[in-house]
Amino acid sequence: MDRIRIVICVMAFTLAGCTSAPKQALPDSEYQTYAARIVAVSLCGRSGQLAPDVASLGLTYVRSDLDTYSWDQARMRTFVDGPTWPQPSTAECNQMAMMIHGRKQQIDRNLAAGARTREQSEALLKATEIKPPVYCHSNGVQVVCN
Repeated sequence: MDRIRIVICVMAFTLAGCTSAPKQALPDSEYQTYAARIVAVSLCGRSGQLAPDVASLGLTYVRSDLDTYSWDQARMRTFVDGPTWPQPSTAECNQMAMMIHGRKQQIDRNLAAGARTREQSEALLKATEIKPPVYCHSNGVQVVCN
């Protein structure tokens, strides 16, 4: 019984530690890098070199990457608004589009694989489901089952 208590306590502390771990702060050097990514995608989108949906998806991905850290929005805004950023070339915008589409395809593949796994698990559970027994009896010519 004491072993069970110890295992439960260890599991509780482990889970509590995992869920309460703070995000790592965005390193100072990375503010400039993320600002450059935000501005480049925005400029390519505004110039028409990236379709609006692709630019929006690109900004979503940058924000998703950024949100793995703890970061200061006001500080990021100073980096984004600070210098005059050069317009990315067509080749750079095309490279961004390829990276955005590649990431979207990877996410779509992962989601499809997850859906297949879920469907397979549900089918396995359904196949192994214990069904209640069926009782039949006959009263003369007729067979009646419940």
